[in-house]
Amino acid sequence: MNDYEMGWRTETRHLIELLDGRLADVERQVAELLEEQQDSTGVSGWQKQPDLIDKQFRPVLGIHTGGGSNPDVIADRMGQRIQAAPIYWKTTDSPKKACKNMIKAGTTPRLELCLPHIFTSTGNRMPSSGSSFWARGAAGEYDEGLITLLQQVGELNNAIILSTGHESDLRSEDGASPKSENPPQSSHCGDWSEYAPYWEHFATLARQYAPKARLFLNLSGGYSDAPKRWSKMVPDASFFDFFGWDPYSQYGKTTDDWDSFEGRMKMFGRWDWYKENLPDTPIIIGETGVCAGPEPGGEKDAGKWVADMVDFMVENRWQGVGTGGGISQIHYFSHHYDAHPRCLDDNGTHNKCTSGQKWAVLPQIGADERLSWAS
Repeated sequence: MNDYEMGWRTETRHLIELLDGRLADVERQVAELLEEQQDSTGVSGWQKQPDLIDKQFRPVLGIHTGGGSNPDVIADRMGQRIQAAPIYWKTTDSPKKACKNMIKAGTTPRLELCLPHIFTSTGNRMPSSGSSFWARGAAGEYDEGLITLLQQVGELNNAIILSTGHESDLRSEDGASPKSENPPQSSHCGDWSEYAPYWEHFATLARQYAPKARLFLNLSGGYSDAPKRWSKMVPDASFFDFFGWDPYSQYGKTTDDWDSFEGRMKMFGRWDWYKENLPDTPIIIGETGVCAGPEPGGEKDAGKWVADMVDFMVENRWQGVGTGGGISQIHYFSHHYDAHPRCLDDNGTHNKCTSGQKWAVLPQIGADERLSWAS
């Protein structure tokens, strides 16, 4: 074999090796694309934004369904899929599957890691002696389990709304429990002053292990001294991305006095406190709802209450830092209880909810182009 033949064969071998390498790269890229397609999400629009805020600052209506309330029926009636919905997570099991299922359906999860439930096993009252739950959390006592949960959230590689606990301000200042129907609200988690360090520790770990998650500080505000509580509890605004409270209508549950969403938002000075203290943080209303009104088709109609809620959200929408604050999302709590049905499918799947007041306005809301509807 002469030098020319040897050189030709060497160059041919090198070319084949190079092509093999390129082919392997292409095969790997195809496999990654196929995997991405198989695991593709249905999210788009505002849901694809890293900050989960619409580029045109159109607000988002999310819906939480439970107690027999049917998300598919509601979505069909609105002509829009459910945009966002909460998951109240109370176990050490991984929340990934629940979140991924929701994301694939085109719904952005609002994952509430109910840490008192998770790390005290029962979610019942903490021991009255020794450090409180919040103090222990701030000191890193639960870090091993918390980091595992946050790593699983990070593996979603998707922007979701993330929180810890729920309506933590329902506890009185000394940590004693108000009357409440469900833990961890009935847990002794700590004094108000212990909450900010606890949240800041949680937020620091969340930023590290689940960097795409947007952090939501969700309080209740359901007491006349809500601003006093918040002033002692809320950490520096750099530790959360959204702030909000739960302005339920109490008509049909605790009072016979009809109200409005705007009235509930501004009750107890909550709206003014937010505008004064956190105007550069967008609001998410984590829960709100209304029972059937006493005047169907009139001023005291539950459908009108919901339509007015949307109007208030649009008129007071978040429009960016330096604009005075506003609402980015409202998550309506569409649950059915016989005593106080707040469900939206009130003439769809519930034979005991026959008023149809909220059911009647769903197509109008779904066609509202002032809202951000990811398709």
